[in-house]
Amino acid sequence: MAFVGLGGGCSPGRRGVRRVICCSEDVDNKLVTFRQCFEGFKRIPVDAHTLRLIREEVSKIRDEVKVIVEVRDPRVPMSSYSTMFKQWRKELNTESMVIYTKAEIVPEDQKERIRAFTMDQMDIPYEQVFFEDLRRVRRLRTPDRQEMVSKMKRLALLRGQPTVKRESYKVMVTGVPNSGKSSVVYVSTRTLTKNRKRRGLYSLPPVGFQVGTTKVIGQNWLTLNPDVVLLDTPGVISKSHTGAEDPETPYKLAVCQCISLTKMSEQTGITAKEVADYLLFKLNQARELTYTRIYDLILPTDDIDEVLQRVPGATDELKALRFLRDFQRNKLGFLVLDDIP
Repeated sequence: MAFVGLGGGCSPGRRGVRRVICCSEDVDNKLVTFRQCFEGFKRIPVDAHTLRLIREEVSKIRDEVKVIVEVRDPRVPMSSYSTMFKQWRKELNTESMVIYTKAEIVPEDQKERIRAFTMDQMDIPYEQVFFEDLRRVRRLRTPDRQEMVSKMKRLALLRGQPTVKRESYKVMVTGVPNSGKSSVVYVSTRTLTKNRKRRGLYSLPPVGFQVGTTKVIGQNWLTLNPDVVLLDTPGVISKSHTGAEDPETPYKLAVCQCISLTKMSEQTGITAKEVADYLLFKLNQARELTYTRIYDLILPTDDIDEVLQRVPGATDELKALRFLRDFQRNKLGFLVLDDIP
């Protein structure tokens, strides 16, 4: 439904026509109202194959893993978490780190809220929660000296010295798909010695923008003394991500591209347009109305069709994907989709 009401100011529109633009005061003064709930949620299936693969691999190295590094997306600090990771930490008796990627898009006040929530949730100290701008880290000449990697080594050392000479510490990197796990491994291991490369003990992990780039558990060496082996694992969609506990979770993950929209559509019939509609609902609820300026809308709206009319693309699905991609690239403003305390 399109909104009708008076705006808070005027701005030149297309072809010289003056248009009325809605401002935040209009929303606060109830001149514009938004829907209070989103209906029609659907659940997604558990990725049983990947879960079985990882459990089998973890059982083989359970006595060697010293640290579990969980990589999360800061826009979904709760939804990108799985109780399975906490269970592994308990079973393997390991130390834990949480790394939030995409730090460049997170305002400082939001970082502190997310950090405090994570410390309480995982029962870990302040210094074991990181926000990393991986684009910046890629440009460093000696990324193995960065604070994040040094912390991995120190946490591994807390679990005791290797029992065999030249034995390596193993650090398992986990998280939901497309959260930045392989990128964390990549920026941490790209300054390896030429000797290790010649001996075939090293390979850069595949890194891509598409969900599901990593298919198997891969080992990547860090040139630290003692040696540390990073285990890059495939992204995990567990029961807590399917919507069984919170029906919004798969939609939040899909908005941040932590779930493949193609697979989501094939398995459940959820379309990109439905996910885009959910994002519009969350933007309006948070009063993050940057999209009205980006897409040259007169007023904010709850009608996804009205928004998509202004988005470039040949079909509604392509327009919806463009709308989601603009959010993922922070063009529509930063928004934490989870309701963290």
